[in-house]
Amino acid sequence: MTRNSLTRRPDPDAPRPSFNAWVMQRSRFVRTVYVFIGAMALALLLMPVVDQLMFRFGGVSIGPNTTSSWFVLALCMGMYFSGYALVIGIPGEKPPTSRAQNLYITLVPITLLLAVVWYGVQWLSLMFGG
Repeated sequence: MTRNSLTRRPDPDAPRPSFNAWVMQRSRFVRTVYVFIGAMALALLLMPVVDQLMFRFGGVSIGPNTTSSWFVLALCMGMYFSGYALVIGIPGEKPPTSRAQNLYITLVPITLLLAVVWYGVQWLSLMFGG
């Protein structure tokens, strides 16, 4: 290696790879896990919200409610199927880049972060009685 190759600065005009491009370069299995994690994070976020709405307005006193479960299931399946179409694609080819794909890939980490924060706050309130 020459000294010049060790001190070479990246070209400022070269396009930087985005997170969306990084996700789409992964294997089909990794993209499937990514979409699955997004759907599960959405389920974790929606379950307490829908349950609180059903308890408050539905007259349900305690216990699981099948209406809220079906509602959460429908939204999570919609998220998974849209991720399948936008990110995973059919075997043998990758879906074309689109604005919807970029939005989906961006929303998965946001949803996951919100779920972690929500359950972290719930855990802290249980631990410290706040």
